[in-house]
Amino acid sequence: DFASRRMMRKKLSEYGEDDLTVDGQEGVDAFRNALSDGSACDLVFLNVMMPHMDGHEALRLMRKAEAASGVHTKDETRILMRTALEDPHNVVDAYFKGGVTVCLVKPVDRLVLHSELDTFGRVPFQLGARAA
Repeated sequence: DFASRRMMRKKLSEYGEDDLTVDGQEGVDAFRNALSDGSACDLVFLNVMMPHMDGHEALRLMRKAEAASGVHTKDETRILMRTALEDPHNVVDAYFKGGVTVCLVKPVDRLVLHSELDTFGRVPFQLGARAA
């Protein structure tokens, strides 16, 4: 939703440029376009619940696009998924079936978010294909 996108954009502004999408399908399309243009994103944020395509499906399609493009597992885009659902099934699916880098439960604390981002060691990022 608009408020979530705006809040995340503000929290992440110090990390670099970003692209903003409004739903899962648009996020996957933007991700594929960036990948095919040779300007793959360093980091993607997804919500589990999004319009037109949920985060699990978007994650699966993004990883499939990377594999089809010959991206090695160690070079995959870092994908962070946010969820308001406390159901452990969502977190397990994201890690073990989808290949998410980090799954965070909402509300996402700013310090936790920045701590996770700092572990990547690549600042600033090219953020992209983020949908909420």
